[in-house]
Amino acid sequence: MRKIVQVENATSEELKKEISEDVTKHVSIVIKELMKDLQSKQKTEFITSKEASATLGVTLPTLFDWRKKGIISAYRIGNKIRFNRQELMESLIKIDEAI
Repeated sequence: MRKIVQVENATSEELKKEISEDVTKHVSIVIKELMKDLQSKQKTEFITSKEASATLGVTLPTLFDWRKKGIISAYRIGNKIRFNRQELMESLIKIDEAI
């Protein structure tokens, strides 16, 4: 359905300003909605050392070495070591950039 708007007594600059403000307002609303959607979908996923080594394509000793050197972060949950999957992927990107 088309909406027809008739403009009277407005300069082209006033019309441009009005359109720009409306578009900016709409885009801002859409971006906020997308950010809320994205944040609600992103859950923190912790994985085991074995899963982390498979994800990164390295051995368990290499994973342990990287953790000790601070290349990747690990978390102690109870008496187990876990890795945040998203942080691992970000670390992998940093490693690729360093090479």
